[in-house]
Formats: sequence, C-alpha cells, structure tokens
Amino acid sequence: LAGAAAAAVRQIELFNDLEAVNRLSQKLNSRTFESVQEVIELVHESANELMDTNNMYVALYDDYTDTVRFGLVYHEGKRVENDIRFQPRQGGRGKTEWIIREREALFHPTRVESDAWYKQEGHIEYTGGELLRGSWVGVPMVTNERVLGVVITFNPTQDHVYSKDDLTSLQAMANQAAVAISNVRLGQQRKLREMGQLLSANIYLSEKELLEIIYQQANQLMHTDEMYIALYDRATDIVRFGLAFKGGERIDVETDPVWQPRRSGIGRTEAIIKTKEPLFHSTGEISKAWYEQEGHKEYVGLPDTSSWIGVPMIVGGEQVVGVISLWHREKDYAYDGHDLGLLQTLAATAASALDNARRFRESQALQELAALGTAMSAIQHRINNTLNIVSPNVTRLRKRVNEGDEDTWEILDIIDRNVTYTSQIIHRIQEALRGERQVVNINAILYEVAHQAEPQWQTETDGAVEVILELDDAIPQFEGPIGQISEIFTNLANNACRAMTNGGKLKINSKLDNGIIYVRVMDTGPGIVASILPRLFTRPVPTKETGGTSGLGLYLGSLIAQSLGGDIEVEDTGQNGTTMLVRVPVPRR
Repeated sequence: LAGAAAAAVRQIELFNDLEAVNRLSQKLNSRTFESVQEVIELVHESANELMDTNNMYVALYDDYTDTVRFGLVYHEGKRVENDIRFQPRQGGRGKTEWIIREREALFHPTRVESDAWYKQEGHIEYTGGELLRGSWVGVPMVTNERVLGVVITFNPTQDHVYSKDDLTSLQAMANQAAVAISNVRLGQQRKLREMGQLLSANIYLSEKELLEIIYQQANQLMHTDEMYIALYDRATDIVRFGLAFKGGERIDVETDPVWQPRRSGIGRTEAIIKTKEPLFHSTGEISKAWYEQEGHKEYVGLPDTSSWIGVPMIVGGEQVVGVISLWHREKDYAYDGHDLGLLQTLAATAASALDNARRFRESQALQELAALGTAMSAIQHRINNTLNIVSPNVTRLRKRVNEGDEDTWEILDIIDRNVTYTSQIIHRIQEALRGERQVVNINAILYEVAHQAEPQWQTETDGAVEVILELDDAIPQFEGPIGQISEIFTNLANNACRAMTNGGKLKINSKLDNGIIYVRVMDTGPGIVASILPRLFTRPVPTKETGGTSGLGLYLGSLIAQSLGGDIEVEDTGQNGTTMLVRVPVPRR
C-alpha cells in the first residue's frame, strides 16, 4: 500500500512538473518578447512553481568574447543587483563555464559533491567559497548547437533539496528559454531589416533626418545613452560627427569643440575606417591599453569608458562612409557579440541609406544645374538678340539728341549700363553652369569678387561700403569648377551689398579647418526676414521680403555647393546683419 501511495505521489509530482513546463511553453509562444530579460524573468517565475528558487541565477553567454554575464540573480529570496560576486567574467572556470563548455547539465545533490568538484584541478569558485557549496543544479540553454546561457538554482545550506526530476524540468524550461531568446534576437534583426527598407525608401530625406531615424532604431534595441555616428569623406580624409549623445543628452556637434571635424586622425574611429573592421573593447582596462599604444589618440573625452564598441559603415564592400559607436561609461561587458551583430546590421543599412541619399542629392543638384544650363542657353540667345537691337538703337538716338539735353543723355546712359549689366549677368551664369574644371584658388576668387565689384556697390548704395578681407593663407589650391565656385561668392557678396542700402561693412573671411574651407560673407544690413529662412535655398520665388529679387542666385549657389559635397547656410541674421557660411571640402590629392 505504501509503495502504491508513493507511486501515486510521484505521478502527481511528474504531472505538476509537466504542467509547469507546458505553461511556460504557452507563455513563451503566446506573445512576442521585446527583450531577453523578459524571457529569463519568465523562466524564474515558472521554475519557482516547481522548486526552491530562493537562490537562483540565469547567466547569459557571449561566445564572441567568451564572457558570462548574469542577467538575473536571486539570493535568499531577494533580487540582487550589482553584487560583486556576480559581475561579468571572461574566460572563467567555474561551474557555469563548465556547463557552457561541455554543453551538459551539472547536478550536485549535496555539499560533498560540490566540494569534490571544486577540488579538481582547473575549477574555480568565484562567489566567496560557501554560496554555491550546497545542493546545486545547473542546465545549459542550447539552441542550434549554440549555448546561449545557463540556468542555475541552489541551496547553500541544505543537501538533497533538488532531485533528478527537478533537473529534468529545469532542462526542459532552459531549452524553451533558449528558443525564445533566439527568437528575440531574430526579431531584433528583422526590425533592423525593416528599418533598412524604410531608409531605402526615403532617399529624399536630409542627412540629419536619416541619422535621427538610425538613432531611434538603435535606441529600441540597445543602450544608446552614449552614442555617436561619425561620417567619413574619403576624398578629403575627414571625419565629422553627424550625431552624438553623452549621458543620454544630445550633443551639439556643430558647436562643441571636441566634436568638430578632423582630418587624418588616429583615434578609434579612424582605426575602424582604416581596417574596415569593428573595434570591441569590452572593459575599461582594454580601452586604456589601446590608447596607451603608440600612434593612438583620444579626441572626445572618452579615455575611461568601460565598454566601447564601434563598427564601420561600408558601401559596396569597400568604401567606408562612417562609423557607429556605442559605449558605457561605468559598466564593463555592457555589450556582447549579439550587440556587435546588431550594430553591424544597423551600420550596413545606415551606410546604404546615407550613400544613396548623398548620391541622390548630388545627382539632383547636377541634373538641376544641367537643366538650368540648357534653359539659360535658350534665354541667353533670346536676350542677346534683344540686346543686340537695343544697343545700336541707343547709339542712333545719341546722334539725334542734343548734347546739352542732360536728362535725355542720362536716360540713354542708364539704358546702356543696364544692357551691359544684363549681358554680364547672363554670361556669368552661363559660365558658372558650364562647370569647366580648372585650378581653383579660393582666396584669389574672393579677392577678385570683392575688388572688381566694389565700384558697382559704391554706386548702388547711398553710403560707402567698406570691404574687409580676412583670408587664410593655408588654404590650398585644388582642381574644381572655378566658374561655379566664383558664382557662389559673387552672388553672396552682391546680396550683402544690396542689403546695405545706406552703406556699411562687408567682411569676407576664409579659413581652412581639417580639410574643409569655411567662407563667411558678413554684412551689417537689416538681416533676413525669419519667415523666408526655411525656403531661402529652395527653388527661386520672388518675394517682397527679398527686395523683389528672384532668389535665383541663392538657389543656384546651393546647388553648386551640394554638387561639390559642401553646403551653404545662414549662420546668423538679425539687426546686426547677416552671416552666410559656405563649406567646401578640399579634394584629397
């Protein structure tokens, strides 16, 4: 009778074990999990229904770095965070690592077995000597021949707390957890592929808009409180930062001095660009050792980061267009091989999107320049025909007008000047649109623009225009479309002088910084009306706010700058005047 009762009890226990395992299976399959943490929390909850889990941990294994991290730890029924005994460890030789290497469960029903195991050569106890010495059971989480981690539950003071049935049930739960964790990671990869489709479909977005989407997607998958995206221009060997976060706060990369563009650097970013390979520093000690090597330099105040990971953005299998980096200031082993894989997928997607958008912008600019050139050829032909009629007839009129008739002669002079001016404008724009490449000396162009047009400015304003040139002698010559570049600065200087109807100061400043030429055209006029700033460089539309001008010059200048890989922006405008900033990268020889 006693035997039958025992058998019945065992059947009930086995049934309860099976039910608990089935419930876990249903929970894991009933919804999509966003994170691995959700899965291991559910494993603890389910194991707690069957056995003593007052002391339990789930370790996650990264085979890329051979590192164990503890995703969940309970001690004496309480959740443990940041316990020094359960910090990440690399290349360890404890029970956890043995299970990972052997891909087998480890079962020590009593302290005797535990003590005997630790006495064997090559075995190490990491938690202080007594914590893991009692009844102990650990099982691997394995899927597709790959160990993702280990589930362990133990009692530090009592023997025979766990049975082989507990081992079997825990292993079944671990197997299901492994599949769920794998599905979480596959889901994250799928999200990145979907993001790639989104980015590929939006080549018309600006660089800033694309970078923001990339950041938002990364933020959903990993720790991005510290992150930057660096963009690389192979032609100039310049790294510039399109986006950066530190401590969860966005950095103004345009004004922060440590995040300015740099040329031919020797930091971690440049190392990734040079090798076209990821750089993974799992601890602060590894980061520090890297910087201590000759030929390495830290630029942005991150020498003491604990975990750092950076991957190249590569297009066409060869060309590096930038780097995405994440880091953690305080936590070693904050990233693992899975994070590296996610970041590489993200970088590949981002590289393609950024390159496609850049090519689209440059192609669009070149197409519009070509279309303008065709249109201007037709316009030039028609206008010149008209001007060829006007000029001879003005000459004929002069012969019929008495030289003493000053008013009529003044009118004829005005007609003559405007015929010449119109012809010059048409010729200038046509020359700019041809885009013939010659040796370009930016400073010479700026000097010529200022001094050739100065007499005209003095006649068109009520007061004198003082011209101030501050030119950087370090700016090198390079080959480029000299007519187009000249057109940019001629138009900006003319606009500045037209804005100073009562006279003022025109200051033109050039500066070379890390392979980029910065030219600022500054006036002391009334500034640009705020309402037209957003459309200042779009297709030309005459407005009252622009003084009735067509806006063609700014539109044309913007297209030219974009075709050169540069840009134009309003750096400052207001009651004290306007500053227009032109950026032109110097092509690398």
